[in-house]
Amino acid sequence: SEPKTLTLCLTGFFFHFANANVLLVLGELMSRGDNNNGDDDGGNAGTSRSAIPLVGGAILLAQATMSLATIFGDKCTKQGIGRKVLFIAGLITLPLRCALIIGWKDSGNGFLLSTQILDGVGGGFFGLLHPYLVADITFGTGRFNLIMGLTASCFGLGGTLSNFLGQMVVEKFGH
Repeated sequence: SEPKTLTLCLTGFFFHFANANVLLVLGELMSRGDNNNGDDDGGNAGTSRSAIPLVGGAILLAQATMSLATIFGDKCTKQGIGRKVLFIAGLITLPLRCALIIGWKDSGNGFLLSTQILDGVGGGFFGLLHPYLVADITFGTGRFNLIMGLTASCFGLGGTLSNFLGQMVVEKFGH
């Protein structure tokens, strides 16, 4: 019933709801193309096996960027840059990333792959600041672990529903 907790739960839920399925759609976009290697494509005309290493590269690029963003975010918080500013910056990376994917969907895999840098920045800032924000909300209440579990559950539910519902939408309506 605490408004700050509810706000963090909803913000995290919708961030992960919007974010989790983006990598799957990105992988599908990168898999489009000519399949000139003579392999049977299993009825998926226009798909390419190059998507497998591209998706792996996308994950690695996002994780490497996330590590750097976490280090950068930690230094910023120690220098007095507000947690809310970094948290908002992390949240803003998601709509920017999605807009770039839409704009670059026909520009080639390199452009699509580069959008994962924004995923790493957003994920790094979000992951770094989540426990700080919970600590701010629960200071002096003894409920840190309870609220961490509650917020993490909301985030996980958002990610799960994102993949389930997002793929249904792509299946029915396309990219």
